Amino acid sequence: GIDGLASENRKKDPYEKINGIVYRKDNGGITENKGTERIDLDDIPFVYKDLSKFENRIIYYETSRGCPFSCSYCLSSIDKAVRFRSFEIVRKELDSFLERKVPQVKFIDRTFNCNKIHAREIWRYISEHDNGVTNFHFEVAADLIEDEDIEIFKSMREGLIQLEIGLQSTNIQTIEAIRRKMDIGSVKDTLLKIRNLGNIHQHLDLIAGLPYEGFESFRKSFNDAMEMKPNQLQLGFLKVLKGSYMGEMTEEYDIKHSDVQPFEVLSTKWIDYDEIMVLKNIEEMVEVYYNSDQFEYTLPYVTSFFKSQFDFYKELGDYYEKKNLFGIGFKRENRYITLIKFMEKKIDDAEKHNGKSKSFKMITHSINKNVSIEFDYDLFIELLTFDYYLRENAKSRPMWLKSKSIYSKDKTTHIESMSDETYNFIMSLGEVYIEIDDETGEKEKSNHHGEYVLAEFNYNKRSRLSHNAAVKFYKK
Repeated sequence: GIDGLASENRKKDPYEKINGIVYRKDNGGITENKGTERIDLDDIPFVYKDLSKFENRIIYYETSRGCPFSCSYCLSSIDKAVRFRSFEIVRKELDSFLERKVPQVKFIDRTFNCNKIHAREIWRYISEHDNGVTNFHFEVAADLIEDEDIEIFKSMREGLIQLEIGLQSTNIQTIEAIRRKMDIGSVKDTLLKIRNLGNIHQHLDLIAGLPYEGFESFRKSFNDAMEMKPNQLQLGFLKVLKGSYMGEMTEEYDIKHSDVQPFEVLSTKWIDYDEIMVLKNIEEMVEVYYNSDQFEYTLPYVTSFFKSQFDFYKELGDYYEKKNLFGIGFKRENRYITLIKFMEKKIDDAEKHNGKSKSFKMITHSINKNVSIEFDYDLFIELLTFDYYLRENAKSRPMWLKSKSIYSKDKTTHIESMSDETYNFIMSLGEVYIEIDDETGEKEKSNHHGEYVLAEFNYNKRSRLSHNAAVKFYKK
């Protein structure tokens, strides 16, 4: 169609002779011409021959078109004929990215591993030709990943690839209604296996506003997703796209959506507008606290004192709403302080309910069959401080610390157990923070494991997954 319209013979050929176009006649009628043959992907020219034009940009690249699945909310479901660019061509194009050491190549294949042989050839190739810099992003079906793929993943450098997995929901009725084919148990097993490898970033997607998914159902889907331990959880909202099956079902499902792009859901037969707004708050809390990887050790402890992960983020969102904190440009440190204030409020509420003294600091541990156990406030602060220094190369103590000391050049007597190499690192770069729990730095204090520990943070060596500093521990 495009070729016909751009042809030199355009003036000679009336619209009715150009295949692959839809046009409006002079009388106002709309005509759809015969379709064109699908393009062989090997015939498509490579657009990145001059990579200097794309310096410091994400490279979007495709090795296949079409999708074998029929998800009702997705326009890719219209084109079910999947075709692939041959590996020999792909290999040469990957070489150009690797030689140039581009930061990231994002594959836009709709389900990259729908052809397992094709996917493995590419995964093996980038693993064997890793340049130590380039990251590759793939959108995959987790339940199609097999042990052979896991073996390939094991050999990869940390951060070489990242995987995006569309879970969308764990409600079986919802999955059937959106025409998904997915083994949820297999998805969970696969994500946990990959998480345990420790070298691959996993991004898991949920969609709010799908058919048969009410507020409580979405709560379960959210908690199920968190049990899969993704590095990031993307809480998205249904986009009602014209031409998709979901677009045709708006009346039956009583879907209300915005009338401008991106045509996002406002309510359905199963979830109302106010509940969608609550989920919007949760989305932001997940983005700030979970997806940022800045609270890696604090969150597992804190969330265990709520009925579920969903309830924690909901209540935190409610707190932000009540305090008018949404829309404020926070400094990173203030996110930590806000979490402290939120937990202090929860502690006060729990103590009033249980009739306990302020020093007892109890919160209901609902996961443990609603049995109340002691919430250790000091441990909470220690975990939060540890998380803060993992990410932040701070030049001063965080505001919530009143009696902490940072080792510096004049306090080297306290690091006798450290090697000369470590000592030199501290002296020359000044990028290592050692926290102790005494104002003078003279008195040792036992931690929760019964031993005193010094922590060294190396900000020149960060994780490629979380961007947190490398850390070493030294027993005093």
